[in-house]
Amino acid sequence: MPGMKPIAYVLSIIALGVGLLSCSGGGGGGGGSSTPAFAISTTAADFGVVGNAYTSTLVTTGGTAPFSWMLFVGALPTGLTLNPGTGVVSGTPTTAGNVTATFTVTDSTGKTATGSVLFSIHTRTDRVSVDGNGVAGDGASSRPSINSDGSLVAFVSLATNLLAPGTPAVAGQQVYVHNRQTNQIELVSRDNSVSVVNEGNGASSASVISSDGRYVAFVSQATNLLAPGTPAVPAGQ
Repeated sequence: MPGMKPIAYVLSIIALGVGLLSCSGGGGGGGGSSTPAFAISTTAADFGVVGNAYTSTLVTTGGTAPFSWMLFVGALPTGLTLNPGTGVVSGTPTTAGNVTATFTVTDSTGKTATGSVLFSIHTRTDRVSVDGNGVAGDGASSRPSINSDGSLVAFVSLATNLLAPGTPAVAGQQVYVHNRQTNQIELVSRDNSVSVVNEGNGASSASVISSDGRYVAFVSQATNLLAPGTPAVPAGQ
């Protein structure tokens, strides 16, 4: 029956394919994926402004819903309350300031997790051209750009003293981002060295921050902003 060979051949290929899939996808007892540990993953709540309606949802990893939330240590910003069944913190804050509160969450199986969350409430008007201690910049600042929730502000500055104490003074016109939630400031117009701060060697300007705060675009005359070893970029690019 010569016509049967091709069919048998096809069937053997299918069987082989199923066998390979079984070998690669199985493994049940050996190295299956691990269940994520039950923990509070929120470390900083959403940014808030005095007098504005506020809502922020605390989040967990792992665990089995439904969850029950409880304020364990500390206090929420004045005007805010916690919904124990949803983990939603809401209300209208009345006082500016940074507050750290510790929460305990229990899942439906009785597992518990504890974690601290930063709440940052600001007045409607803040000065952002300051260092982390609130000291004003020693040079002119301009061209602010703010992200969608108001927590991050990018700007251009001639100040030399905006970075953390102990950091060498920065020269020239540079681009910075001020985090209103943590009150920290970061130099954006720098190379990608992780060990030292190397600011651009030319003026940077026209800063624009994305709505989610992940990206800052700017114009620069600097030639040293790319990775070490990369040929210098001609000025004005």
